[in-house]
Amino acid sequence: MKHDPTRDMRDCAQVFLLRPRDTLRVDPVPISQMVDTLGEIGAEEAICNKLEDLTRHMRRIVDFHTACDFEGLATRARSVVDLADCIGLPLLAKVARDVVISVRNCDDMGVAATVARLARIADIALFEVGNLQDQGA
Repeated sequence: MKHDPTRDMRDCAQVFLLRPRDTLRVDPVPISQMVDTLGEIGAEEAICNKLEDLTRHMRRIVDFHTACDFEGLATRARSVVDLADCIGLPLLAKVARDVVISVRNCDDMGVAATVARLARIADIALFEVGNLQDQGA
């Protein structure tokens, strides 16, 4: 078989568009438990504090990933798991767990992919939860 470089280029020129389809779902149980324990105002303050913590952790995750500090990255991702579980964001917690698993497995491509997915879902979560709080006020 003869190698035809022009044919190879045509075959490789196909571009695929990827469209993430993650659906964010808020689990009301942890929030209800927080309201029962802290009262409505206390729960709102606690949620605001956790959202601020989440924002800070996400910034650090991106910084750690850029610096290839995988230990710091995994530590912050575990913190995101805890925060997401507290405020009823199971998808965010799952993806943060996936980041930790990718780091533990020394899977560079997996880390890059899961950090990107985590950042995307965190942005959506912060926007959506912020909107829920604005509607409740």
